[in-house]
This record gives sequence, C-alpha cells and structure tokens, in this order.
Amino acid sequence: MDAGFATLSTSLYGLRRSLDGMRREAQTVAHGVVDGSTADLTGAMVRSAEQQRAAEANAAALRRANQTLGSAVDILV
Repeated sequence: MDAGFATLSTSLYGLRRSLDGMRREAQTVAHGVVDGSTADLTGAMVRSAEQQRAAEANAAALRRANQTLGSAVDILV
C-alpha cells in the first residue's frame, strides 16, 4: 500500500511543478507584453504548452493511482 501513496505523492509533486512552470511562463508573457519586449514570447508559449502537457499527464497518473487505491480499499472491505 505504501507504493500507492508514493505514486500519489510523486504525481502531486509533478503537478505542482507543472503549475508553477505555467505560472512562471505566464509571467514571462505578461512582462513581455507590458514592457513591449517580444524577445522570449514564443519560447515562453512553447514552454507553457509543455508544462500543460506535463500537468495533464500528472493528473492522469493521479487519477489512476486514486482509482487503484480505491479498488484496493474495496477489496479489503
């Protein structure tokens, strides 16, 4: 059962990192628009899309781990 909790923890950590990355890239875009500097807007948008995909993958892993733990609890009860 400890492996299930480790999976949940890892997925939550990955999700947090992805959301932090999206927030960071959004700030880059916002500062670029406000400052009038378009130096890294394309890169920020690409990195933001990468972070979004990572967040989706972590959320999917979290759902699967949650379903697995739920099934294990159902079997034990």
